[in-house]
Amino acid sequence: MRFIFSAFCLLSLCHDGLTQERVSIVINTIHGQELGGWPIARRWYGIAIHNLKEAGAKRIFIDMAFVKADIVHPESDEFFYEQLVRYPDVYLLTDPDIDMILGGKKIPADRLYYPFSSGLKSDYNGIHYSYGLQTLPDFFVSNLPSNRIVISFPQKAFTADYTLIQAIRGEVSCKDQDVMVYLDYPGVTSYIVGDNGLSMSTSEIQIQMIAAIENQDYKILWPDWKVFLCFTVSWIILGGWFFKKRMMVWGVLSVSAWLIITIFLHFTKIYFDVYWYASFLPGIVFMLIPILHRRRKESSTVHQPSSVHSSTAEMEDLRYRLNYYEQLSYQIPPLELDGTCESSGIFYHRDSPMSDILKKSDQVAKSDLAVMIIGESGTGKEKLAQFIHQRSERAGKPFIAVNCGSLNENLIEAELFGYEKGAFTGAVQQKIGRFEAADGGTLFLDEVAETSLAFQVKLLRVLQEGTFERVGGVKPIAVNVRIIAATHQNIADAIAKGKFREDLFYRLNGFHFEIPPLRERRMDIELIFKQFLYELDASLQFSPALVEWLSGQMWRGNVRQLRSATQRAVINARMRQRKFVIPEDFEITDSVMPTKENGDILADQILQAFRKYEFKHRSISAVANDLDLHRTTVTEYLRGWVIRARNENSGDLKKTMSYLKGDATADEKSLRQRVEEYNDYIVQHISAGIENNESDQVIRMRFKNLPKNFEADLAALIEIERKKIR
Repeated sequence: MRFIFSAFCLLSLCHDGLTQERVSIVINTIHGQELGGWPIARRWYGIAIHNLKEAGAKRIFIDMAFVKADIVHPESDEFFYEQLVRYPDVYLLTDPDIDMILGGKKIPADRLYYPFSSGLKSDYNGIHYSYGLQTLPDFFVSNLPSNRIVISFPQKAFTADYTLIQAIRGEVSCKDQDVMVYLDYPGVTSYIVGDNGLSMSTSEIQIQMIAAIENQDYKILWPDWKVFLCFTVSWIILGGWFFKKRMMVWGVLSVSAWLIITIFLHFTKIYFDVYWYASFLPGIVFMLIPILHRRRKESSTVHQPSSVHSSTAEMEDLRYRLNYYEQLSYQIPPLELDGTCESSGIFYHRDSPMSDILKKSDQVAKSDLAVMIIGESGTGKEKLAQFIHQRSERAGKPFIAVNCGSLNENLIEAELFGYEKGAFTGAVQQKIGRFEAADGGTLFLDEVAETSLAFQVKLLRVLQEGTFERVGGVKPIAVNVRIIAATHQNIADAIAKGKFREDLFYRLNGFHFEIPPLRERRMDIELIFKQFLYELDASLQFSPALVEWLSGQMWRGNVRQLRSATQRAVINARMRQRKFVIPEDFEITDSVMPTKENGDILADQILQAFRKYEFKHRSISAVANDLDLHRTTVTEYLRGWVIRARNENSGDLKKTMSYLKGDATADEKSLRQRVEEYNDYIVQHISAGIENNESDQVIRMRFKNLPKNFEADLAALIEIERKKIR
């Protein structure tokens, strides 16, 4: 009786103003940059609230995505709080269990709802919504037949009515309407990809979900009934096995019962899984078996060879088509990709140099040791600094980043140390500096080598004594801050030229990290690109050839350039109304990898350098330092030389060693150990690929970082190993 009552008790909506049309306002990356970057200063929210209420907004719902006070701009928090007090029908979407700290003031719990990302669960059937979790849909709906329902994933992208910029300018028309201010901000907002490939933020999904519930476009999630019905129908179907002479009758009864129950479920809006559709197949089989059996008896014709050949040809054609379509790569979440690792937003291959760097960083984070990070622009120095901060005991305290290269001599001291009221023209009030803001946490000094010698002296004193004075002040201020510094310059050269103080370097260089450029860790390019594309537009497709082309670029701007190029590619693909990206979309003209001839020259230089250092234990580091290369690059070239030497000497160890050392002397023990180690590594990976029936192309992918001028040698070695197994 409960089922019958609930099934015919359609959705009841009781909140006043429910039928009112709602106005949506989006905050995306472009608007965030126009307003000073994330997090957006809260004064903008305050101005938007004021303008919306002046325009006649009935109620306002704002997705905050932050809970901590803005210690750098307290006046911004104060203004925002004043607007909340003035307008009691403004609701914030944040965790109600966490106090909203706005200059020491709290927001009443009845004006707080969980953010858009809460209360949602997605699978291939649609969006699962649980009622009663204090999320935004709970504000508008009540008296659902069940506290768990399923809603189909939206088939069209959601378009906001206005932007936050328009709200700040007072350009929004919203008289007597509810207003929803939501985020579509990669890195801050959560996203869900539907079975149709459409990627939408959880904010957009919940706004559309509320409308779907109002239109009764949902199904009740009632697992107990689904299991009971499947059990009942299964018994009806299985009954046919006990009456084989009446199998046709049982088949008809089974399918009829299945159709009646399915129609009943559909009209009563009870959710049933796609596997339910498969439960009618046994009934169909029972109906077909007698028919097929009768035809088999009546037919005495044997298939002619020509029909067999025709069927075989069709199967070969289908196999070819299947293989072709399997070669198309569709964008999937990067963490599901083979070989992908991720830590605090840093994506890298498990064989990448970044793996060792992050392992060491995880250990260094546990101490308060100062850290120096060196790497080209765009390699992710700040990302690594954030990783260290998040893994440290200071994770709950502020992480403050300062780009020293963007501040002139007059500004940097005031920015870092703060200033007193009246310290200079324009100092109308006291302001704390970045050191004070980072107290108890981490201060990241980016491009520290760009500072003047005079400032370096002051910085050294602060690091030594742990105290400083604001500009125009006389009172010493003590802080507890961990320093992480970074630069793209060669510090040794800067010290030699007198542009950087040696004593400051030793103070900052408690532990040293050097992030290799992207061109020296090509195995990461594919994973980082797929992550960027997943964030920007998960519906776009790409081919393996595109990934190979991307891996062949120099990426002088490193990860930052790769992200910009991917953004251009997405825009160009959309302009041309394509569902896939091609190399031309990236608009890269000055980033080509060295030619084979240049690669051969570099390979010869590396081999001669190894001979110079007699293949000793630390020869890889010495060669890398001489040729200004990363250790990983040198290692891959040496591995290529081992493959070539092994091929030309039929695998003989002594002849291989003699080939490598040439006329030079060598440390025989170290050379033998290195050759045996590389040889075992190479043969093991090739043998594993052959045992798994992988093609030569797939096996070569196991050596993705091998220089291209050794690819022919690798192909020859694979063929040699295949012949051994045959």
